[in-house]
Amino acid sequence: MAFSNMNLKMCGVILLGVGLAACEMDNPAFGDDELGGSGDTSASESGESGSSSGSDTTDATTTDTTTGDTTTGDTTAGDTTPGDSTDTSTSDSTDGSDTGGVEMCMGEFGDPFVPIYGETGAFNGQCPPVVTSQYLRLTGVGLETGLVMGQRCMVAGCDSCSGTSIPVGVVGLDDFSGPLGELLEQGLSPCIKVQTGPILGIDGATRCTYSSIWIGAGNPIVDVLLASHDPAALPAAGSTLLGDNGIPEVGDTVTHCPCESLFGPGSEDLGCCLDSMTEPAVASLAFAGADVLPVGMAQVGFANGLWNFHVAQSQVRPSCDNPEGSAETSWALVRGN
Repeated sequence: MAFSNMNLKMCGVILLGVGLAACEMDNPAFGDDELGGSGDTSASESGESGSSSGSDTTDATTTDTTTGDTTTGDTTAGDTTPGDSTDTSTSDSTDGSDTGGVEMCMGEFGDPFVPIYGETGAFNGQCPPVVTSQYLRLTGVGLETGLVMGQRCMVAGCDSCSGTSIPVGVVGLDDFSGPLGELLEQGLSPCIKVQTGPILGIDGATRCTYSSIWIGAGNPIVDVLLASHDPAALPAAGSTLLGDNGIPEVGDTVTHCPCESLFGPGSEDLGCCLDSMTEPAVASLAFAGADVLPVGMAQVGFANGLWNFHVAQSQVRPSCDNPEGSAETSWALVRGN
């Protein structure tokens, strides 16, 4: 069920699982453009086509012969530290009796996944604007679950690797970092390949963050991770991985929430939310036969095996930073057992 066929403002507070047949006017949030990703996901943008069959392809990149990095150009990275999202707990009460008359929000507004590749100290203070193709030889696990550490390599196969180890991955995805960590414990040094979407900025730990990331591992390289921070351009190999499945779309479950349940009295964001043409809402995401609510996971299967489909965000949350109530969607695919 797409949000684009209904007026969120007129729908009111609707409990989890209740349909929206009573809404009549169109709402711009969660429309096809929002869910489809506003960026171009063609191979021409990232300079390489990935392979869902696991076979590696010819890299069309420009390589820095000093660092082994394959991106060029200057960028000024902005602060994109996550954590501003409001987590709301589920309650059995919806009459406002326990919250001073404010209706409880039955949906969960979560933080996005944040793809990470490197940190500023490894790139002379500036993060690469995009990573079109980079091999790394893994040297250890990261300080946070979901991250691994690796040295950049000059050529495919992870030969000629040197320099400071950098963090790579998505915080929280232990089903990505865990299997690689087990190989490291066995004395192996896995080889991975990385592609990213456009840069987001720098987090509080000076790590470089990106709108999306694809990672392959092994010899030959096979897909192991694809993660999207929000509707944005995917790496070329990520688009190839999805194939005919397309990207995740709004699912069958829609929950509306009052602005007052997200922002306290006197909050500037409360005024912006109330003035918006859209109403806060949370939806499930549907992909490859699964329908998953935010902060949930389901295993899905398609041509190249089983995958864990994680959903971090599928929400509309009008605020002063998002007055039009643009949709926020963040999800990840991690190769399953």
